[in-house]
Order: sequence, then structure tokens, then C-alpha cells
Amino acid sequence: MNHPYGDPSGQNPYDQAQHGPGSGPMPQQMPYGQGGYPAPMPASDPYAQAYGHPGYGQAPTPVPPHVGVPSEWGTRVGGSVLDALIMMGAALVVMLVAMGAGAGVTVLVVALGGGESAAVATLFASYIVGLLAILALGFWAHVYRRGVYGQTFGQKIVRIKTVSEETGLPLGVGAAFARNLCHILDSLPCNVGYLAPLWEPKKQTWADRIMSSVVVSAETGTALPPTKKERKRAASGDVYSQQPSRGGPRQW
Repeated sequence: MNHPYGDPSGQNPYDQAQHGPGSGPMPQQMPYGQGGYPAPMPASDPYAQAYGHPGYGQAPTPVPPHVGVPSEWGTRVGGSVLDALIMMGAALVVMLVAMGAGAGVTVLVVALGGGESAAVATLFASYIVGLLAILALGFWAHVYRRGVYGQTFGQKIVRIKTVSEETGLPLGVGAAFARNLCHILDSLPCNVGYLAPLWEPKKQTWADRIMSSVVVSAETGTALPPTKKERKRAASGDVYSQQPSRGGPRQW
């Protein structure tokens, strides 16, 4: 018997047409975001900073922390001026000693019957000895100390150091000597290379960029190796000499 108002069993014939006879129960709806349509992605922020980059208003740090904080240009100039004054004083003393010794030897040569040519040769030899002593002193003060200990005397006074921009350690004698030669490029175009730390992000001269060196505050980065004098003081138990100096780098 046909019922004009539908199947008395309560089943919708249209559902049977959709799912077919004998079909099982309706599958459960998948949780939101699983299967079916993917979950909507959040809108990207065009102003967001990439991972690992400094946020808005934060200055980049081009030099790693283990290397140190780059020194100001004025501090470097102050250290160089002190180095020049120290070297001039030392050279004057060495030359006076050499020429004085040469004069004494010349008097002795003349007294022993040497002629004028022998006296002149003695004075010239004393001048050459003094000049070689000054060159050796300059190499020790500006190349050896910078390469092994990371500091010249002037740099030690203003508390800065010259290190590798990768390791934070002193350059070594060979690299320090090559860096001094590269300073020729700094001085060729009206000393523009010496002014480069004013605008370079790592505050390097052209010689620094060529040799991958950087001048930083001595109180930052990796500790410098102790000098022979400092090792002797440490061995003798001088506690006060082992205490690091306080305060930031001096400005000139």
C-alpha cells in the first residue's frame, strides 16, 4: 500500500538513492583541519623579521661576540700616536747610544794610528748598527707584539687589540707583518684607507679587510695570551697583576 505522505518506516527515499540500498551509517565528519580541505594558513606579515635577524630598532652585530666589540676610530688614532711617540723616543735613545759608542771607538782608532778614512768608516758603521737596532726594535714592538700578544704598547695603553675577525685570537707574526705592508694601500689615495673605519660596519681599514683582521676593545672577546712579564708575575704569585683592568676603552 502506497502512503501518500512517504514511507511509514521514516526513511527518506532520497537518502537511499544517494547512498544506495543497504549502505552503512553516515561517516563521521573529520575534525577541522584533518583530511578533506586543509586548514587555512595564517596570513603572512610582510613586515615580520626572518628568523635569526635583528628586530626592528636593533642594530646588527657584524662581529661575533667571541671576537669582541670593534674599537672606535678615535681610540685607534690615540694608540697609533702613542706608538709613534714611544718609537721616536726609543729610536733617539738607541741612536745616541750607537753614535756615542761609535765616537768612542773612533777616538781609539785614531789614537792607535788609524787615518781619517778609518775614523769615518767607524762612525758610519756605528750609524748603521744604530739604524739596524731601531729597525729590529720597531719590528719587535709593532709586528711581533701585535702578532703574538695582539697589542702594541700604544694599544695596550688605550686597551684595544688586533685579532682575527674569525677566531678572535692574535694574527701571528707573519700575518701581522703582511698587514703592516698592506697599510701602504691605506696611505696611497690620500690616506683614505685609514679613514675607512669611520664608515665600515666592522670599523676596519683596507689592510684589515685584506688580512681579515679587526681592532676591538681589549676587554671584550677572547682573552689575549699573557706576555712573558705577565707569566713571571703569575708564577711569583702576584695576585694584583692578574686582576683585569676595569672600565671601558678610553676615547681620544
